[in-house]
Amino acid sequence: MKLKFLLVLSLFSINLHAWEIDLGVAKDYNIFVQNDFTHTAWSDSQGKIAVGGDANIGNLDVAVNYNPNQSLHGVQFVEAGAGYDDVLVVAGDVSVSRVDNIKGNLVLGGDLIKSGSVVNDPNALVQGQDPVLGEVFNFSDKPIDFDGAFEHLNQLSEDLAALSNTGEIIAKGNADWTSETEFIFTPDNELVNDAGVLVVSISGENLKKATDFYSTNLDPSTPIVVNVSGTDVHLDWVTYYDDLAQNYSGEFAYVGGQKNMPSNIIYNFYEAEEVTIDHSGFYGHILAPKADFEILGGDLSGQVIAKSWQSSGGQFNLWNGLYPSGESPETPAVSEPAMLVLFAFALFLALRKRREKSQIQSPIVSYA
Repeated sequence: MKLKFLLVLSLFSINLHAWEIDLGVAKDYNIFVQNDFTHTAWSDSQGKIAVGGDANIGNLDVAVNYNPNQSLHGVQFVEAGAGYDDVLVVAGDVSVSRVDNIKGNLVLGGDLIKSGSVVNDPNALVQGQDPVLGEVFNFSDKPIDFDGAFEHLNQLSEDLAALSNTGEIIAKGNADWTSETEFIFTPDNELVNDAGVLVVSISGENLKKATDFYSTNLDPSTPIVVNVSGTDVHLDWVTYYDDLAQNYSGEFAYVGGQKNMPSNIIYNFYEAEEVTIDHSGFYGHILAPKADFEILGGDLSGQVIAKSWQSSGGQFNLWNGLYPSGESPETPAVSEPAMLVLFAFALFLALRKRREKSQIQSPIVSYA
């Protein structure tokens, strides 16, 4: 089995080589949902969406940055003259409220329902009445095994949660005061160098309170796994500082400006049954395969994997999240057996050094 990470996080280094965590088919999507997807209000996604149940997209513009007819802010995924891509894949029915809001091809398993009425022949709609800029394909011709994909993603989430910490998230403060909102990502550099990744833990309650994330002694190219505990987790806006927020300068750089984004961070909600973005949005990739996901509004930037989806506002940005920060070095091909050996060796080193230092379990909050 080849271990692969989020597209953005595919450069986990173990000294000379890389190890990867395989997201399977989910790697290509801004939003990847096992069951139903429901959206109300006006907003858009920059990337593709895949849904294993029914999708009521309402007035959502899907995959605006795959649109070959215009150039928008953010990462541009379409190439001139390349035509349309499959930007929305739905195993069940798709309900829409307007025209031209699916900026590419639709792969459809059930009915296309436009403004409450079933469209008998989706490919026969004329311009000005068609919600799909490209073509409509049958899901049976381009299927996704969502159940199989989520069996793998649930196991992946458990495996990431089982990794030993190679650092801590430390609350800012001193002997007289401890912040409940400002936290510092603090690596154990020896462990990080052995494992090739910063693995830290935080409770859902502390993440809800967090407003500012800093880092110390952290290489900006280091991939970061944040394991988040809790079954019902609420998130709000978090501002990133230092080397946690990277200025992407690679092939898919922003048109018309740059944004600093935590493109190397994935939040693993390994226990969550519900994850809610309460207000202003959130930056970072979200792996929550067992959770019903809800966003009430704001800017959600990153890739989201969830059991189901409901949104009543917000903008869903893929930004440079699919790609490593900056130009990536060439990574030598590693065979699957060798990949597993490297992965096991890294875990062995991390566990050994943690035993040597008697740091089997790092505290989530301490003074800095």
